[in-house]
Amino acid sequence: MAAAAAGILACLAASMLPAWRPIALRVAGGIAGSIPGVMILQAFAVPVLALAFALFWLVSRLIGPLDGAAQIAWNVTVIIAFLAIPLVLSVIGFIVGWGIGARMAGGATLKRALDGSRLISAAAARVGVFRFW
Repeated sequence: MAAAAAGILACLAASMLPAWRPIALRVAGGIAGSIPGVMILQAFAVPVLALAFALFWLVSRLIGPLDGAAQIAWNVTVIIAFLAIPLVLSVIGFIVGWGIGARMAGGATLKRALDGSRLISAAAARVGVFRFW
């Protein structure tokens, strides 16, 4: 959050120069849009982590106790998976949120900004949600 606040302040300072104003506006919009993007995709990480936990638990029950290097490899795999899932979803949320925020700061409506996101458009078409658009 401190980096976002510093970025917004830098955009505010850059907007004082007329030539930089459109760029500063889009960057500030991207910063503002990235925060909810990250939070929403982190919320989606919770069921993914629950599914991964159930899968790892089931696999560990099926293969039985491990010894030595196999146990270490299994533990490292589980730890990396549980760190990578939220990290990857946070990065995706940052990128998607940045794009939506920058498009809205550029004058696009919410519908047009959401339609401009390939990930959201693909997910909405696949799931069949957002039919009110």
